[in-house]
Amino acid sequence: MKLLLTSGGITNTSIASALFDLVGKKPEDTSLVFIPTAANAEKGDKEWFIDDLVNLKKQNFKSIDIADISAVDEKIWRPKFEEAVIREVFEEVGLNLIELRRIGEYTSTKEYKKDTVIVFTAQSKDKNVKIDQKEIAEATWFKSDNLPEISEYSKAILAML
Repeated sequence: MKLLLTSGGITNTSIASALFDLVGKKPEDTSLVFIPTAANAEKGDKEWFIDDLVNLKKQNFKSIDIADISAVDEKIWRPKFEEAVIREVFEEVGLNLIELRRIGEYTSTKEYKKDTVIVFTAQSKDKNVKIDQKEIAEATWFKSDNLPEISEYSKAILAML
């Protein structure tokens, strides 16, 4: 997953360029899910929130979805996340996922930030990986008892399996 964190959204061309360089796609080929968690905690006028949405619209994204995971029941936001997982795996490695199942989440507070990873397992009828070089540099299969060296973060996620 690639993230671009800003304190004020996409407010100028250099931030927009950084976003599309990070994604590796043109805006019209990019789907975005906006997670407005800060809007729930911020008191007072929400004009900044509307400005953020207007600035996103100006970027000409393929699509913009909003998933407020802190304000709505999981039954509402979970299908959006599952659709994103299925779509991204297909775009990056050409696999059509079936039997997607959420198994948990892992939260890290390293480096003075809070990252939450929602962990899924899935099956795929097709085991042939087709890498989109714009999306990912390398992909391969490993048996769970013969993994390459991985980070502590990844080990914590794998422990959920």
